[in-house]
Amino acid sequence: MSSTHQKHQRYIIRRFPPFVDDDMILRHECLRLLIVFTWALLIFAATVLGALTCDYFLQEPLFYFTVLMVLFVVARAIYRYTHEWPEGLRMRWSYWHEIELSMATYRLKILGYYHRKIDRHLGRFPRGATTEAQMRQYYLLRGVVLSLLFATAYGTFAILLAICDEDAYTQVLLLYVLAVASVCVLYRLAKLHLIELPQVLVLYQRPEFAADMLFTDDERTPFAQPVATYETTTRV
Repeated sequence: MSSTHQKHQRYIIRRFPPFVDDDMILRHECLRLLIVFTWALLIFAATVLGALTCDYFLQEPLFYFTVLMVLFVVARAIYRYTHEWPEGLRMRWSYWHEIELSMATYRLKILGYYHRKIDRHLGRFPRGATTEAQMRQYYLLRGVVLSLLFATAYGTFAILLAICDEDAYTQVLLLYVLAVASVCVLYRLAKLHLIELPQVLVLYQRPEFAADMLFTDDERTPFAQPVATYETTTRV
C-alpha cells in the first residue's frame, strides 16, 4: 500500500467516521453546506455595506483578500459535498477495515487522531462521572451564549459600518474587519456545536475509544514504555 493511498485513507476516515450513521453524516454535510453559504452571505452583506459607505473600499487589498477567501471556502465546501462525501459514503468502511488489518503503527495514527479529538472536546468531563445529557447541556448553554454575543457584535458592527462617515476610512476598515471576524467566529461555533460535537459524542460511546488514558504521545513511537530502573556501569 503506497503512502499516498494511506494518506488518502486517513483523510477520508477522519472526515467521515465509519462509526457514525450514514443518515447522520448526510444531514451534517447538508448542514455544513448551509452554514458555509450563510457565512458567505453575511460577509457579502458586510462587504456591500463597506462599498456603499466608502467608494474606494473596493480598491483595497482587504476586499480582494476577503473575496478570494470566501470563494475558496465555498468551492471547498461544494467539492467536499459533491466529491469527497460520496466517496466517504461508499468507501469509509472499506478503508477502515484496511486500516484494521494494517501494521499497528499505521493503525495507531487514525486511532490516535480520534482519541485526541475526543479528548479535545470532552476531556474536561471525567468518564463515568458525567452523563451525555450533562455534556450536551454544557455545550448548549455555552454555544447559545457565545452565538448571541457574536451575532450581536456582527449586527452592531454592520450598523456602525452603514452609518459611518465616508471620510473616516480607517474606521470603515476596522468595522469591516470586526464584522467579518464576528461572522468567522459564528461560522466556527456553528460547525462545532451542530456538526463536530454530535459526531464526537457518538465516537465517545464506542468501545474502541473507551480507554481512560487517551493517546498523547508521539504517534511515531506508539509502544514506548517507561523504564522502571536504569543500571549504569562506571568504568575505572
